[in-house]
Amino acid sequence: MNKMYDDLGEYKKAVLSDSITPSEIMKEITLPQSVYKYRKFDTQYLKESLDGNVFFSNPIEMNVNDPYDCKMEFDTNEMLKTMFPRANRKTRRQHPEYLQELEKYKKSLQGALRVGCLTTCDCSQIGMWDNQHFGDKHKGYCIEYKVEPTYFYPNTIIFLKILYDNYGFDATDAIKNFVEWNNMKREGMENSQSCNKRASKMVCLGHNHALFKPEKYQNENEWRIIIPNNRYVEYFGNENVYTKDFSPLMQAIYLGSEFRNTDKNGEMYEHALRVCKKHHIPLYIMRKNGDKLEENIEYNPKEE
Repeated sequence: MNKMYDDLGEYKKAVLSDSITPSEIMKEITLPQSVYKYRKFDTQYLKESLDGNVFFSNPIEMNVNDPYDCKMEFDTNEMLKTMFPRANRKTRRQHPEYLQELEKYKKSLQGALRVGCLTTCDCSQIGMWDNQHFGDKHKGYCIEYKVEPTYFYPNTIIFLKILYDNYGFDATDAIKNFVEWNNMKREGMENSQSCNKRASKMVCLGHNHALFKPEKYQNENEWRIIIPNNRYVEYFGNENVYTKDFSPLMQAIYLGSEFRNTDKNGEMYEHALRVCKKHHIPLYIMRKNGDKLEENIEYNPKEE
């Protein structure tokens, strides 16, 4: 039986609402049982990720690598009016310090998260292997993880799917709310009803820039784990750590059809095999069969 937010239109309304929390959305959406992490053949991170470590990005850095990812669109005039209500419009627009202050607020809100990107596209999806950022023309690899609450959505951690929308997320209200909340805290009003109301809105809206991508990426079927900055230490063990060990959730490792040709000395293949034996999970090598892919098993723990 489908839940309320399995409907894409209802899901979008809920995500954009300033009164529906992510935890409420997650209760009314069907969460995947497994997700996949595709990686290109990158010797710097290959062993670490094959060991099950999932990297969580700063949204500002994601925006640098992909100008459409975690982008914050907003009405500059509205923002400057909120931040500097006593200045006239011409002054606000021409004063470089005002624009610099606005940029600080934007980056402060935009970067107050860490984001783990995964997909529900299983390894039969040839497009994920073709993609240079994922399977890297079949030279990369993929790890399947079981979705388990204590890793994916403990307490206030967010685990939701991407909305593919060319209009993106208008962050004007989210940033205005953030500015007003900050002003109230500076004025010693952090315990006021008005400040608490703005704090609640931040819970609903403060992560939305990490949930929108253009429609051209919709075949990626991406889901994201979003960690707010006040949960870094609890989730990662240290606020300066950007990876989490997901090895207990690993279900299988899949190597692209060109992986072994890229792994000239076989070192990475042997490492993947050791990991699979250690965790008693299967190792597959993908084989092209026309326009389809087949999973050929290299190691089957059931046969031991």
